[in-house]
Amino acid sequence: MFSIIVGFMAVTSLLAILVLSGLVRMPFGDDFTVSVEEAKTGDIVCPLDGSKPVTLDGVKIKVYNATGRPGLAGTVGERLAAYGVAPEEPGNYAGQFYGTTRISASKTRITQAYTISQAFPESSVRFDEANTDIITIILGEHFSEMMSESDVDKAFMSTEPFAAPKNCKVAP
Repeated sequence: MFSIIVGFMAVTSLLAILVLSGLVRMPFGDDFTVSVEEAKTGDIVCPLDGSKPVTLDGVKIKVYNATGRPGLAGTVGERLAAYGVAPEEPGNYAGQFYGTTRISASKTRITQAYTISQAFPESSVRFDEANTDIITIILGEHFSEMMSESDVDKAFMSTEPFAAPKNCKVAP
């Protein structure tokens, strides 16, 4: 009898070690241990599930220029206005941004921000906790140009869902 108990404890211990090391999954759900990291201001935000490009009619944007090229923010705002957005007065970015393009949006504007990001190669969409209707676009030092008009047209008319970037976080 004692050997049966010791054998059972040895098998149970081995199984526990395999589960803890991750080599064997639990036979029942372990959803209680899964946590979803929510985005905070400045984090790369995931597109909403299944979201696709949408029309941009009336979407307010503010374009900031972080480059040394004068008039760039105004030019980009005018190009986007052709797609229905309502650009506010362009401005110069107060800080330094060495990337290409950073687009910031609140939870209610994530899909529109991802739609706009299609026009900017190597852009990132960031979460902004401020509950505002304005999408902010910062053109960084490494920004060269928007995609061509025909490529932007194709991207904005796409019916493919947005792909989630690596290491993105879900909007709260």
